[in-house]
Amino acid sequence: MFKKVISKIVTGHGAYFAPWLLIGALVLTGHATPNAFAITAEDEAMFGLEQGRPNWRLETEDGLTLIFERLYPDMVRTFFIGRGFSLEAANRFAGTCVYKSVLRNSAKHGDLEVDLRDWKVLVNGKPRPLMIEPDWQKEWERLSVSPSARIAFKWGQFQPHQVHGPTDWLQGMSNMDLEPNTTFDLKVVWKRGDKTYQAMVKGMRCGPPETK
Repeated sequence: MFKKVISKIVTGHGAYFAPWLLIGALVLTGHATPNAFAITAEDEAMFGLEQGRPNWRLETEDGLTLIFERLYPDMVRTFFIGRGFSLEAANRFAGTCVYKSVLRNSAKHGDLEVDLRDWKVLVNGKPRPLMIEPDWQKEWERLSVSPSARIAFKWGQFQPHQVHGPTDWLQGMSNMDLEPNTTFDLKVVWKRGDKTYQAMVKGMRCGPPETK
């Protein structure tokens, strides 16, 4: 029996960037009808989300909460240059499609597990893998990023494998490695015990290109 999945979207005004803390028996699918939502005081206090930035949110009845807040290139560039990246390397990451990503197990019982290798980005219905932290490390090796900067990058990212107990959560940067203004859907897969679930976050959008 399928359960209902709620997917939400909001657009607004940006402010400033703050660093953050660092298949089975049942398939859950959902209708990803966008609905406007406002950042709540709890979202601001718990996750550091900003009123006005474009956000996409997925909540499921089994207790998964997933939020993507789009970050602007100058925020991301400044963050990584401050951690030892060259301008070329920082631009490689900042100039694509970057989000602050929050995953929370909102259930009162049971662990929630995700492996980002199971997730898919769909552009015009065509799937492609999510580019995750180990993939970016190959780029940093090619661009001769220092070991210390690469460690800082690793711990700033949305971690490839996560297991959360009840009410636990984690956030970090994720990057879809897409061109500016690209609209896409994101297939999300997670597990609870021996059961695997999936849902779609519909209509996500990369930011516009930077003005020179």
